[in-house]
Amino acid sequence: MAFFEPMNRLSEKYAGKADFLVIYTVEAHPAKPDLEPYSGNVTIHEFSTYRQPRTYAGRVALANTMQEGREERKTNPLSDRVAFLIDDLDNPNPQNGSNPVWCRWGPAPEAGWVIKPDGVVAYHQFWFNEQHVEETLDSLLAPIAV
Repeated sequence: MAFFEPMNRLSEKYAGKADFLVIYTVEAHPAKPDLEPYSGNVTIHEFSTYRQPRTYAGRVALANTMQEGREERKTNPLSDRVAFLIDDLDNPNPQNGSNPVWCRWGPAPEAGWVIKPDGVVAYHQFWFNEQHVEETLDSLLAPIAV
């Protein structure tokens, strides 16, 4: 998850003003021979380190590896200020598994949402962009001129 560092920065800047969470869903670029969930093809990238988890326990184990930050993924640990949730995996085939968050909120590898306290989505993106999230939060948190 390449956006751990930006999420850590945002969670520090907006501590006490906004809550942050990361939801681990399907492995976007699994190692061979697993298929990518977006293309249905075997596509190998330099970061195709792990196979697609086939069980929820496997997904939890892989999510823990990512959350802690590991050299093989070239990631830093996720801040304790950021909640880390794991999408459900009822069906052992991730291509057809339940993945309710991934299916409902948009199947994208690094999507982002800003959701107001009343549940209204103020901003969404299918590829996480720290600057856009920051601008949205600044706008929402700015004092209202009377």
